Amino acid sequence: MRNNDTEQTTKYDSREKVIVHVGIWGIVVNFVYAIFKGIIGLASGSIAIFLDAINNLSDAISSIIAVGGTKLAMKPADKFHPFGHGRIEYVSAMAIAVLIVVVGIMSFVSAVGKIIHPTETHYTTTMLLIMATGVIAKLWLGIYTTNAGKRENSDSLSGSGTENLFDAIITFATIVSALILMIWDIDLDGWFGAAISLILTKAGIDILKDTFDDILGHRVDSMFSQKLKARIMSFAEVHGAYDLILNNYGPDSMVGSVNIEVAEGMTAKQIHALTLKIQRDISETYGIYLAVGIYAYDNNPEHLEFQEEVRKTVMKHKGAMQLHGFIVDEKQKRVSFDVVTDFSVKNRKAFCHSLEEELESLHPEYKFYANPDLDYCD
Repeated sequence: MRNNDTEQTTKYDSREKVIVHVGIWGIVVNFVYAIFKGIIGLASGSIAIFLDAINNLSDAISSIIAVGGTKLAMKPADKFHPFGHGRIEYVSAMAIAVLIVVVGIMSFVSAVGKIIHPTETHYTTTMLLIMATGVIAKLWLGIYTTNAGKRENSDSLSGSGTENLFDAIITFATIVSALILMIWDIDLDGWFGAAISLILTKAGIDILKDTFDDILGHRVDSMFSQKLKARIMSFAEVHGAYDLILNNYGPDSMVGSVNIEVAEGMTAKQIHALTLKIQRDISETYGIYLAVGIYAYDNNPEHLEFQEEVRKTVMKHKGAMQLHGFIVDEKQKRVSFDVVTDFSVKNRKAFCHSLEEELESLHPEYKFYANPDLDYCD
């Protein structure tokens, strides 16, 4: 959930301005070169150059989608979309990827047609010089757009940048094809066009896969999750931070939850004050709204020793990664704990039941309750 203070608002406004500015550059440059290359392609009879022109046109459309998607994604939350509209950026990135794949397939079909039914192709030095300037322009635009996409965490901008870089390679390959024809009278136009189309299609599929991962929800970066836990652990009252879950609602919009371990003697008022401090700190530092749950930390030496015995038994089992939330109720002779399992454990309920049976055979005076947790992040 986006932080509402002035600093955070300024950050999002700045991000929007950068993406729109870069997108406008992409629209202008690509439209200009689409026109020039289209004219050259028709004049020379080169299928590779004409496909390159179509490619430039698709790049311009990609930039329009990136700008439009960002504008829509920045709309504030409302009653029907309480987590905001940030995921629209993923939809726009997917639209760009689909466009790249469609253009790639259509280009491949046209190139194969040129191979089967070759037509005469002719170039001039002027044509090649114009195309050479296009290589330089698209390299600059590709690097500029890709870097901006990484810096601003914009998948749609990164996708447009990747497409621009591929365009530079495509145009360069077309120039090489033209030089081979002019020097050795060998026409590779259709073959170059087919190769270019396959490369372009592969790039689109890769972008599509990455965007699907964003929409489905992927594992949080290990360094970031560990840094976040360390930040929470920096509060003196916190003995442990577990079960961190982060849900992504756009490139810069996260909502999550974490369970912290605190001394069992703390009052509800003290715990309330602590959770508010943690929530405020994480929100101001990372722009993440974090719900905080509680585990009681039992510092009874006998219980700590007992916990270590149980931990050793649990961790002998393949798939067990961590034990936490350990509580002993001496009155009712109940022991409960959470066990984190990796994804190799297919039936977590059965896994925990087997642990309970084993522990009860080792410690018959207690009834054990093992609660399954999944390995959501490092």
